[in-house]
Amino acid sequence: MNNNRFSYQQFTTLFATTSFIISSISGIILYITPAGRIAHWTDWRLWGLNKDEWSAVHTILGYCFIIAVIFHLYFNWKVLMSYIKSKVKAYTK
Repeated sequence: MNNNRFSYQQFTTLFATTSFIISSISGIILYITPAGRIAHWTDWRLWGLNKDEWSAVHTILGYCFIIAVIFHLYFNWKVLMSYIKSKVKAYTK
């Protein structure tokens, strides 16, 4: 059996995880950067990117994460509903 088939579910999960991690890192970097004017006056950079570029990375990956989560919910909707129904049924007993 050939296991080299492309899986949209696996890709979506990997994409959501990666975009979340990088977005989290860029958020931490933006938190520790100097204030806007100081960052611009001093030409502050980290790993070759200035504050505005880090902000763009953070925003774009935040949007990518939201899109990936929507697709993840789409692919796993039946499993999610089954889980919720089982918990509601167990809670009502």
